[in-house]
Amino acid sequence: MTYPYLHVAHAPELAGRDRKLLRFLEMVPGLAAWGTLLGMVLAAWLAPVAAAIFIILFDLYWLVKTVYLSVHMQGNWRRMRHHLEIDWKERLEKLKWDHVWQLVILPFYNEPYEVVENCLRALAKSDWPKERMIVVLAREERAEGPDEGRTGEKALEISARVREKYKNVFPHLLETAHPEGMPGEIPGKGSNAAWAGERAKRYKNGTEVKIT
Repeated sequence: MTYPYLHVAHAPELAGRDRKLLRFLEMVPGLAAWGTLLGMVLAAWLAPVAAAIFIILFDLYWLVKTVYLSVHMQGNWRRMRHHLEIDWKERLEKLKWDHVWQLVILPFYNEPYEVVENCLRALAKSDWPKERMIVVLAREERAEGPDEGRTGEKALEISARVREKYKNVFPHLLETAHPEGMPGEIPGKGSNAAWAGERAKRYKNGTEVKIT
């Protein structure tokens, strides 16, 4: 059995009991937070000793959790610095990787040209061979119109400018337009990237095919 509230983003998209259930689940985090605060005020009046013990234990819990996260953050920072010092290009030369292609999907909506261009510029400085890299400029179709509220340059114009500037840097530079109003889909970065990935599957063996 398929429950419709497992495939929606907001309660208004449902009706009847399903809407009430999803709305209740949306309220649980807020109710828990407010219940804790108001409960402590009430407990301080009715059971001050129990309230004091709970607050002390609660503070100890967050103290231990903060120390735990701090220790692991320092450990991960040292590990990251170690990995940055490794010559990965030298290690790669010892492996057979000539069959490997790198797919880079850059989904964007209302970001200005400078943000998208900076991503391509940083990507151009990478050591990975550009002839074995597929770059997909994944724009949102709904960002191309002149409707009120769509700020910045239109995604279509940004994509065209970026493609013109980097077409000689990336031999395999593709463009996709994520359609608006896809049935059963939640609009967003994830759905845009998934759409671009499906379109990029048509790009095989270094041969560009029509992307629709």
